[in-house]
Amino acid sequence: MFEFAIQNSKILKDKHWQNAYNAIAKTPPMGRTLKVVYRPERGKIKIITAFWID
Repeated sequence: MFEFAIQNSKILKDKHWQNAYNAIAKTPPMGRTLKVVYRPERGKIKIITAFWID
């Protein structure tokens, strides 16, 4: 689910974490909205936090 959200959302800068980005996407088949805060590091992605919005 995290990969899906990151790949299918716009790159949004996070206002609380320095050098972090937000990914917000609706996940199939549930249709719930997932928010992932992540940071790219050396070709990898470090997930800081993730939670359901609805």
